[in-house]
Amino acid sequence: MLGAACVVTSAAQSEANLVVWHKDGSRVLFSLSKEPRISYAGDMVTIQAGTTIEYPFQSIRKMTFEGEEAEGISQAETTPARPFASDGATVSFQPSDRDLRVRLVAASGTVVREFTVRRGEPSQHSLSAFPAGVYLMIVNGVTYKIMTR
Repeated sequence: MLGAACVVTSAAQSEANLVVWHKDGSRVLFSLSKEPRISYAGDMVTIQAGTTIEYPFQSIRKMTFEGEEAEGISQAETTPARPFASDGATVSFQPSDRDLRVRLVAASGTVVREFTVRRGEPSQHSLSAFPAGVYLMIVNGVTYKIMTR
């Protein structure tokens, strides 16, 4: 799964806020008096700053800073592991700790295939029925580019 984590720091931590702007127009402020830890996993964003709150990634419009400027980001970590492997003729999924909802989308935007890989089960799917080209593979809301041959 795609994942990332970071810690945000501020020069004047008592006067700065991390602001999470939601697509519905609401916003939530997190004080930088405690270094917030922001992590991304699958389709969720988790913010820890005194308390822990999770948001669906798709509900967030942007994140900004208010008050004193943020000083920097430290302890940034990423783990961009693909949940599948593809050789252009097949796509293979190793057992995962959760169900994987998969959509294969052609360059035209047409969904050409949808399936679910059940938690804990390996799965292999042929791509030979599709014309050679570039496709988008969307797995639990994360988009990957693949090529068929």
